[in-house]
Order: sequence, then C-alpha cells, then structure tokens
Amino acid sequence: MSKELELLHKLLHQKAYNEVIAEASRFLDQGVAEPHFIEFALIKALVGEKQVPEAISRLVSLTETHSLREEFFHYLGDLLMLMGWGDQAKRAYARAIELNPDNYRFFNSLAECCRKEGDNDGAFAAYERALQLVENEPNAQAAGTAEQQAVHPLVLEDVLLFLRLKGQGTAENYSLFAFTEDKLNAVFIPLGSQAAFLADDVLKDPASPFFAMRQAESFELSLDKLRRSLSSDELACLSLYPGDTFSCQLLKRDAL
Repeated sequence: MSKELELLHKLLHQKAYNEVIAEASRFLDQGVAEPHFIEFALIKALVGEKQVPEAISRLVSLTETHSLREEFFHYLGDLLMLMGWGDQAKRAYARAIELNPDNYRFFNSLAECCRKEGDNDGAFAAYERALQLVENEPNAQAAGTAEQQAVHPLVLEDVLLFLRLKGQGTAENYSLFAFTEDKLNAVFIPLGSQAAFLADDVLKDPASPFFAMRQAESFELSLDKLRRSLSSDELACLSLYPGDTFSCQLLKRDAL
C-alpha cells in the first residue's frame, strides 16, 4: 500500500472525511500511483459526509473505467440500496457476482436486495448459493441465521464476553452492541457519521438497555475481528462504513 493510501485510510478511520476529500483530490491532481484506490477512498469519505448521490456518481464513473474491480460494484450496490434504488442495486450486485462468482458476501447482498424488493424467489436462490459457497469454504463466515452459521464470539482481553453482536439505527447513526449473558458487561460500537459513545443520560435512563452501566474503557477493534462476530445483516451494514479499525466502548454494571 502506498503512503498516500495509508494516510487516507488513517483519516477515514478518524472520520476526518473532509480531510480525506481534500487530500485525495490533491493526490489525484498530482497523478500519484493507484489513482482508482485514491478515488475509492474519496468516495467513502463522501459517504461519510452524507454526500451519497455524489459518491454514487463518482463510483459509477469508477466502475466504467475499472470494470473488473468487483469490490467497486459491490459497494455501488450497497450505496444504491441505501438510496432505495433496488433495481439498480441488483444490477450492480449481479456484476460483482459475474466478476467473482465464488464470493458468498456478494450473493448475500443480492439476496437482501431481492428480499427488500419483494423478489422472494430471487432472494431464496441467492441465499441458497451463498450457503453453498460457505459450506465449501470452512473459514468463511456465512450469511444467514444462527442455525445456518457459527458466528465467532467476540473475545476481549482473553475473556469471552460477547456471543453475538447486533445492530440498530439508520445509516447515519448505526451502531453495534452486545451484552454478556449476565448483563454485567456490554460493548457499544458507533459507526454512522452521527453515532457516538453512549452519553450519561442514556446510562441513567431506566428505559435504556444500558441503564445503570458505566463506561469501563474504550479501545480499538480491527475490521477482521469485528467481521467474525457479525451476522449477515450487520455485515451488509458494515460495508457502508469505511475504516480498518473501529472505536468501541466497553461498559460494566455492578452485580446486584
């Protein structure tokens, strides 16, 4: 990876989206190496700044000039789904699958797209293919229900804390969270541009599932480790948020 891309990825992780846009534009003007990846980072920053239509426009142009990059088409499908343009998203996912027919994530995304568009037959066929691919690739984390996949537990500090992460919220404030079985430990991971660590008023709200908890510490969690603890829906949402690591909030509740 070039030093320019390393800088952009670091800024994306920091959610410094305007800086990414400025730096990426400068790198592109300078004609640095791997301009398509520079442009891709710029597009992710635009998404972070909620400029999704412009991001889609630029990504469409990028897929036209780099028509063999399946990850570009897959991300395009995700953004089109975010805008509610299911038919176009379906075509983008289909192109990603055409380029890499062995990627179960692409079939899972297509299945979700079909399901939301009311195409139950298409959704079933895509889910079925995703499961077939996972069964043939033991190390892959499948799309589907808990019965269909073994989601790896999230382990922190060598202690088994969380059996399964779940997501909530809109694209702008999406977050992941999980509790230990005894409800004494929790993790909260803000992802969207408007998401943030849980505030004191939330921790003091009896209606909140985090009521009477306190922040123990914050830490960084790698993308690879996070992926292993996610189900299909959360994996699909995670693809909308750029970054290689994510800030996490660990919470604790005193035993009653």
